[in-house]
Amino acid sequence: MLKSVYISIFFALLLFNGPLAYSKVKSNVNVKLYSSQSVISPGDEIQLAVEFRIKNQWHIYWENPGDAGMATTLEFTLPEGFKVGRVLYPYPSKCKTEGLTSFGYKDNAVLLTKIKVPDYLQKDENYKIKIKAIWLECKHICIPGETELEITLKAKEGAKTKKVNSFKNYLRNIPKSLAGLDAQMSMTEQSAILNLKFPDFLDQNSLSFDIFPLNETIFVHSQKPKIKKDKNGFSIELDFDPFKVDIPEKLEFVLVIDEKNAKIIDSKSIYFKVNTRN
Repeated sequence: MLKSVYISIFFALLLFNGPLAYSKVKSNVNVKLYSSQSVISPGDEIQLAVEFRIKNQWHIYWENPGDAGMATTLEFTLPEGFKVGRVLYPYPSKCKTEGLTSFGYKDNAVLLTKIKVPDYLQKDENYKIKIKAIWLECKHICIPGETELEITLKAKEGAKTKKVNSFKNYLRNIPKSLAGLDAQMSMTEQSAILNLKFPDFLDQNSLSFDIFPLNETIFVHSQKPKIKKDKNGFSIELDFDPFKVDIPEKLEFVLVIDEKNAKIIDSKSIYFKVNTRN
């Protein structure tokens, strides 16, 4: 959702060709598409990575842009029978401008997804996957960005296909669920209160984090969360957006944690969700 933000309208159509494509029009954001393999067999599951390289001092937005901005999104055009999985976003950082807090990326961001190949392919046929990337790039002004990327995969029926890239480095930036995390929530008219109890294998003394709600238009992000710690864990109070329409059955969150505990779980961020209908 595009929220209240000063925008200079500038539309640029950027055309990409081949397995690795670059913007042909000068932009503050360059976008590339990578595939884990260039040859496919029936039933394969391939990984795709869309990399956004962002000019210094500019930023783009997370899937929840925060108080202002527009989510970065991917739209897919697939051959018949191919199926796309959920787009995975790396954890964001906070950007504060004129009293508003937004969530997004500076310098670089890589979005990941999986493509399921159907059980039947025409041997030696070329299959094209097209992706439209849409974003909002901001500095002192904001400019809508859009480009199309394309990759061609060659079918080799019955052949073993070798993955040339597993994107392990990129996957480390994707929030993951944490076994043993107990998350409960209560609500007042003005706020939500999260109660988190972390598993014992984490270093409780050094444990600290930033919290990012995934659901849009539920909370006021410019208000700093009220975080308290006691012997039972952490309580986090988040103020509701006074213009929220409805609260969904489940709310989703990402925690970006301290470096010491990130090494313990081999991830800088944690994903969790809570039920609001308790």
